Parts: sequence; structure tokens; C-alpha cells
Amino acid sequence: MIQQTLTPYQTFEIPLNLNADDYVRGEYQTSAMIKSITLVDENKMPIRRLSEPFVLEEQFRFTATHTGTYTLVIEASESESIFTCKLETLIPEASKQEIPHEEITSPTLLSMKGVTDTQAFWEQIQRVGTPLIEEKENGEYLLTFLYRGAKNNIQIMGAPIGDITSMNKMRENDIWYKSFSVPKGTRLSYQLAPDVPMIEGTPRERRVAILATLQADPFNQTPMASDDKFHTMSTVELPHQHYTDWSKATREKQGTIQSYTLQSSLLNNQRAIDVYLPKGFSKAKTYPVLFVFDGKEYQSKVQTPVILDNLIAAHKVPPLIAVFIANPSYQSRAVELPCNPLFADFMAHELLPWFKKTISPHLQASQTIVSGSSYGGLASAYTAFRYPELFGKVLSLSGSFWWKPDHDAEMEWLTKEIAQTKTLPISFYMYAGLFETGQSSIDILESNRHLRTVLNAKHNAVFYEEFAGGHDYFSWSVALADGLVRIFSSIKAQTSFERE
Repeated sequence: MIQQTLTPYQTFEIPLNLNADDYVRGEYQTSAMIKSITLVDENKMPIRRLSEPFVLEEQFRFTATHTGTYTLVIEASESESIFTCKLETLIPEASKQEIPHEEITSPTLLSMKGVTDTQAFWEQIQRVGTPLIEEKENGEYLLTFLYRGAKNNIQIMGAPIGDITSMNKMRENDIWYKSFSVPKGTRLSYQLAPDVPMIEGTPRERRVAILATLQADPFNQTPMASDDKFHTMSTVELPHQHYTDWSKATREKQGTIQSYTLQSSLLNNQRAIDVYLPKGFSKAKTYPVLFVFDGKEYQSKVQTPVILDNLIAAHKVPPLIAVFIANPSYQSRAVELPCNPLFADFMAHELLPWFKKTISPHLQASQTIVSGSSYGGLASAYTAFRYPELFGKVLSLSGSFWWKPDHDAEMEWLTKEIAQTKTLPISFYMYAGLFETGQSSIDILESNRHLRTVLNAKHNAVFYEEFAGGHDYFSWSVALADGLVRIFSSIKAQTSFERE
């Protein structure tokens, strides 16, 4: 273990002597926010960022591309902090891995069977980009992911099956491939992991080793840009008819962001709170309020402020306030968001009073929306379930409604609780991906469908829609905007009805 007290703006270095293909896994903790942790080579050239912004503890993994001296460069921010880091170096299994082969269904790849010189093929792929998109006679598309240069294996995270999957290799040349039949309107982001280290350990330890090499597809032409290829998502978007991408900055910036730090005595931690205020904000006015879990992700991986600017400017939604609630760490997220009564109490008894005092004293449950994705979608529904008099609307994106406490034998704990309780004055807007299935008998897709059925049976107001995507911020970006438009269309229609 390495421990260091970092003074403001100090740079601290940890040298590592590694052999080619060494697999390094580490974790860090810091008592105050730091600027960054960067892996650099012997020439001090950055290789990748290892820290996650705005969290106090995190894990990281990487592999050494060559034998030599590497350095972890830790940069402190304006606050003094105690930095702790644990590092472990593993040597991957040296045994030859069996390379998978699979029947080729892509017409383009079929033409490459028996071809050993692939240079012209890869030059063409460089021009058209990946994945290959080939229309089928039934109106669906064949999506073929491609890679060149892997030695032993390559895995895809974000493919249209809701899980990690391995790519195949043509026997006669250097083409790695994997094809999927997908519907029109498919929208997803993904990364490729070449030569994932094969290590001894638990199934989970072997599975998460993919993070050591996971990176952007080098041939994809529509990346979600980030600071390095390991943090960049590649995207694919097939022809569609029914949605608009409001995340593109097509209008002049309208709203402003104010940043705060909120201490919780209930949870015994502190977190960043960012507040979006619409143009012309006045504390004397009453605004709808959107509370968003995974608040930093919903300002980086989803451009929510841009979405709100565009929707408000286009009069799709009224001017509203958005409160972005960050996680102190990835580990705390896994404890706080899955149906945690203390976290719901934090929302009701600490965050809301703070909001009324600091931002706006006016808050109406009928125009208060709590939203999130995955565990955040689950937390949105649970928070409203616990405090329906405060949170009247739930916007859940791929909510993890399969969840159960460790001591329960059956899945879908919250759905059972809702089924056994009187109908509460909550409106639900739920989105789930067609590809969010297959990992277990009850997955994201199945559990969302079941909750929808229960809510309908209890006569709750519920809107439910499935999108041709997976567990994916790229898809949630569209679903978030669509959900907000539907929520405020419903509020407007209800207001008109009451006036009549």
C-alpha cells in the first residue's frame, strides 16, 4: 500500500517497472478531490487516465504494452488530501487461447473467404467506417463489428445482446468479426477490448479484466469524444423515424450551472450537487424540478444541460430547474441507490430542505420529477414510493427492477412492494432497451415489463416504451428527452382538462 499526504496542487509520482502484457489492477482512495491520476510511459507521454472525476475512491486496470518503466502521476487539486493506493501486478496465463470461429453471415465478409491479402479490404473499411451496416430483406439490418490486430482474443462490450461477447476470426486472414441482426432505429454505444488478459481468479475477477484493454473502435467514425481512447465510446445509429436527438448543441446556451457540496448526516458523507437554472431564473417563481441521479454522468455522458436548453428553447418543456446528484464513489452508489431507505430519507429530509433554502422555496409534487438510469431508475421509483407527497413523477431509464435484497429468495423486490400497497399518486414514465435481456431469467427488460403490468393493474398513470438499444447512456440521452416531453405534454393536457 502507498500512502501520501498531498499538498495543494502537488504532483506525486509512483514508478512501475513492468514486463510486456503484465496486468495491473489497483484502487485508490483520497480524503479530498484530486485533479487526476494518469499513466505515462518512460518518455512521460500520457497513455491513459486512471481516475474518475469527482469521486473519492475507485478501481482501475491496465496492461503493459511493452517492457519498461511506467509512472502513475497523481495531481492534487486546491485542497490537501490523504492519498492511498493499492497496486497488484499479475502475469496473465501463458497458455494458447482457443480462437473462436463462427459461420459468416455478412455478404461483405463472405467475399473475403479464402483471401489472405486484406490490405484493400481494410482501406475500404477505413473509408466507410465500422460497424458494417447491411440491410436485410426483412427490413432489419445486419450489424458487423470488425477489428484488426488482436493476437489472442477480442471482446465487445455494448453489442446488441446486453452482455460481453467474444468476436470470431476468419481462418485465412487477420479479420476479426461478429454479426448481429438488429431492428431499424437501433442506437447504441460500444467499446472493443483486444487481447483481454486471461488470469486466475473468481469469475468476476476474470470478467472485469476486460477493463484493462477496453477502448474505442479505431475504425468507427462517430465516437463520443473523451480525453483518451480508453474513455471514448464508439456509436452506431441506424435509420429511425420516431425520435429526435436533443443533445446536439444547436442553439445558444441558455441555462446556467451552479455547483455546491452537500454534507449528509444520514449517510455520513458528502457529495457534489450541480443545479441547472433556466434563463431568466427568479427565486420568486415556481418551476418544475428535475432531480437526476448519477449527476456527473448526466452532464458528461449525457449532455442534459444542452438537452434542457434545446427543449426549453423549442417550447417542448417549460423552463425548469434540474438538480444533479453525484455519487461520492462507485462503491457508495451500489449501496445508496438500490432501494435504500436512508438514501430516500436523505432526498426527503436533507436534499429537499437544502433545495428550498438555497435554490427555490417553491416545490410542487405534481411537477417534481425524480429520474435516473439502471440503479438510478430503481432509486427514482423507490424514492417516490417512499415519499409520494414530495415526488410525484418518476422518469426511469432502464431501471434495475430485477433487484432484490441479499436475504430475499425472489427477484423484483420493489415491484412486489408496489403490488401490495395502495395505489399512490405517482405517474411513471419508463423506458427499457430491447437488448437488455439474456443475462438472467429476469433482466432489465423483463422486470420493466412486469412493473408496467403491475402499475397498469393498480391504475397508476404509466407510460412505457422500449427502445432498440442496450444499457447505454447513448440511448438514455434520447429517452430522457422523450420522457420529459411526454411528462410536460401530460401535465399540460391535465391542466387543460381541469380548467374545462
